Amino acid sequence: MVLRRDSLCLALVLLALMAAAGSARAQIPGWYLGGEGAWSHLNDQSATVMNPGSNTPAKIHPGEGFAAGANGGYEFGSGLRLEGELVYRRHDEKSVSGPGVNLPTHGSIDNLAIMGNAYYDFHNSTRFTPYIGAGVGAARLHLDDFNNVGAPGLSASDWQLAYQGIAGVRYTIDPN
Repeated sequence: MVLRRDSLCLALVLLALMAAAGSARAQIPGWYLGGEGAWSHLNDQSATVMNPGSNTPAKIHPGEGFAAGANGGYEFGSGLRLEGELVYRRHDEKSVSGPGVNLPTHGSIDNLAIMGNAYYDFHNSTRFTPYIGAGVGAARLHLDDFNNVGAPGLSASDWQLAYQGIAGVRYTIDPN
């Protein structure tokens, strides 16, 4: 926990230094389009296996995955940005475990999210611009052919409320 707190403090100090470095370089207000790609990690998921007369706790262990998406919005000169985002994430399932058993699995879990995001950019005199933001929207969660190898698969989809906290650094390729 100390390492996490120290890392957070260091990140906040770096953001403050970048925001304060030199005179602020104003961004040109206007519309923008962007793309994104990332590695994606899911923590183990808790589940309950329901059998007639008993319920057994289980853990689903997803593999590492990816995310890809597009966004577009309007950047105000004040540091505020408002955007829409469409992003797809996918993970293959690796295994499921329960009391005394660990089975390999087949199938995937993916989601498609449609988000509205608001950001604040900390403008500075460099090409790097730290930012923070938040978003809200909807996500379609889809479990596709999930099974232990050789058994019939389970597939299901559902739309859910989605929200996110966002922090990062943008790099300006061409200031014009």
